[in-house]
Amino acid sequence: MYLVLGKNISIKNPRVTGTPKSKRLSTALLIASSLFIAGCADQIDYRGYLPRGTDVQKIQPGLSKTEVVAIMGSPSTTNTVEGAGDTFYYISSVVKSGAIFAPEVVDREIFAIEFDVDQNVRNLAHYGIEDGKIIDFISRTTPTRGSNTSILRELFGRLGQFGGTPESTGPGNDD
Repeated sequence: MYLVLGKNISIKNPRVTGTPKSKRLSTALLIASSLFIAGCADQIDYRGYLPRGTDVQKIQPGLSKTEVVAIMGSPSTTNTVEGAGDTFYYISSVVKSGAIFAPEVVDREIFAIEFDVDQNVRNLAHYGIEDGKIIDFISRTTPTRGSNTSILRELFGRLGQFGGTPESTGPGNDD
């Protein structure tokens, strides 16, 4: 379609014919918006120890520590109590994170294996996320002795207190 503007002047309307440039632009916008929407989807991460099949059921009281490591692998962390034996902890977590939201722990499992002094399995325990307690480390403060003073009070509160007592440091006292 052409628009005639007077003698021998005409303008071709690109919207009517659908040029390849406009098709490329609309395709690029479609792909960009699809990627943007896909980036907002939740992401699930599996962290820590992931048990293989029936490994946990194979652990029975009386097994040695080396047999436990052969079956389960290295523990996530250990605890050693002098005179009572070691404890192995196998910790796994499922964490959900969104595009702009803070990660959230959805599930957590802890397998605790206690050993006696002879390094044999004494007890097994299984803990879930419902067994945990939230501890707020930031709000805890350690009380200090004395008063809470600012740096300005410390600096200006001691003006005139340099040296000893006024009786011993005045003019004419050369003791």
